[in-house]
Amino acid sequence: MAKYLLVGQADHDNFGDSLIYYCYLSMLREAGHDADILNASKKFIDRIVYLNMPVSSVTDKNISKIQSQYDGVIFIPGGYFGCPDFTDIMWQKKWIKSDYFKSVFENIDKLSIPVYVHGAEAGPFAKPLVFKYFKNVICTARKVYVRNVGSSLYIENNMKVKSDVLPDFIFSLKNFFKEIESKKKFKLGIHITGKVFADNFLARKFMSTLIDVINDNKIESVLLFSDQNIPERFRKSLAFFKNSLDNTVNLEIRDYDDMSSVILNASECDTLLTSKLHVGVTGLVYNAKVLCIASHPKLKRFYQDNKLSKYYLNYFLTSVKTKKEKINEVLNISFDKYQSEVLKNNIDNALSIYKKTLDGIVSDSLQEVKN
Repeated sequence: MAKYLLVGQADHDNFGDSLIYYCYLSMLREAGHDADILNASKKFIDRIVYLNMPVSSVTDKNISKIQSQYDGVIFIPGGYFGCPDFTDIMWQKKWIKSDYFKSVFENIDKLSIPVYVHGAEAGPFAKPLVFKYFKNVICTARKVYVRNVGSSLYIENNMKVKSDVLPDFIFSLKNFFKEIESKKKFKLGIHITGKVFADNFLARKFMSTLIDVINDNKIESVLLFSDQNIPERFRKSLAFFKNSLDNTVNLEIRDYDDMSSVILNASECDTLLTSKLHVGVTGLVYNAKVLCIASHPKLKRFYQDNKLSKYYLNYFLTSVKTKKEKINEVLNISFDKYQSEVLKNNIDNALSIYKKTLDGIVSDSLQEVKN
């Protein structure tokens, strides 16, 4: 048995990152290995433990003392090696100020155990302020696997490091939530985020667009659901949305319960509208036609790699007319016509690919320990 220290974004209330850790731990333990999480917050750990996956958090303050307990460090799938949002021009200063990753990255060179990058995102837009930290980890890693072509090109062009491209890890989702079956109950699902329900001009405009589409198409069943506890600041907009729909619309609003509930909600939608990555990936796994309207580099890369580029729209640069046309298009096609062959293959093969590459990591790390 090997034991690893897992590194990713584990300090915030986030569905995608929590889900990645849960599934990755499941995969590791099914293979007979174990792991702890570096610098996880209590709330983050609680999400995972709630699904009967006990795991410990380790602070990087003791990283040099505890490294003897692990066979290696694995930077797991996630988007923490690059820009989170095209509009967040201050992200690098915030990254440095928070010190969440900074101290860990600074200590990588001091470790005597091997480091691996397994399915993470890299880039874009990392300026000198944070680039040196990213480069330090990636150039030190014994094996580098990334989750899209854009990441691979970024590190090859900027760090001269070759990497292998894997599909998104959450394509393997069904293997870890076997009890959930896809039963389509809603014609349209809308993921509750600030892109739709925040109290600002752009969100109100987008919400009005959705109301028009629902009423014009006489959609009978609509689900609004959240991947975290619905913020109080959204309540007014949610009430307005509900009151603006025709009486014939069966609207259901579901607050966050646990990760399983988010997966179930996404699986019950025939068409799913989101602005986040892994709510969308979850929908795709359960044959939902996903339309992503957002402003994140990782989202654009994901839909490009899976030959679904036309189902990703830039939130800020796409006109109301185009948004309406695209939503109507997705509502009125079948999943068979929506999906690409690349998407199908990635969903079918993601788990076997990650298991195979994990076996390589384990073999390499144990050999390194022997040496």
